[in-house]
Amino acid sequence: MQGFEFNTVGRLVNGSGSSLELAGECRKLGIARPLLVTDPGLVAIGLVQPVLAALQEQDLPALYAGAAAFCYFSFYEGFGLPVLEAMSCGVPVICAAASALPELCGGVGLQVDPHDIEAMKTALQQGLTDEGWRSRAAQQGRARSANYRWDLTASRLVAVFGELAG
Repeated sequence: MQGFEFNTVGRLVNGSGSSLELAGECRKLGIARPLLVTDPGLVAIGLVQPVLAALQEQDLPALYAGAAAFCYFSFYEGFGLPVLEAMSCGVPVICAAASALPELCGGVGLQVDPHDIEAMKTALQQGLTDEGWRSRAAQQGRARSANYRWDLTASRLVAVFGELAG
């Protein structure tokens, strides 16, 4: 993975129709480096290469670090762990303003309606061209992700169990 550069990583949107439209808009923006996405619909029609098929968990930080931005336009998320992983790697996040993602991001990164292709296109354009924003978003994302640690989660859970046990 070393030396491999690309523009974005992550799911563009849920639903291959919208993903296809957004991928077309990305091409219109003149994106030279490949888009890596996890949307199987785009892989199936040959718009992107299935390079993530055998990705190991230990490779994720290198994959994130090579990205100019992490895009995650999901309609439904229980938590949004991929967004948190990207922020902790210092990758600017562009994601859906839906489900659990606004609370997780806490104002860090760009958030848009996952049904609005034009808003996603605008966010991608800013995310890939505005170096100042990318630098700020990377720093803020690392700081925000530091609030989410397994040891803090465990201690808070133990405290809740203690209160419930009385």
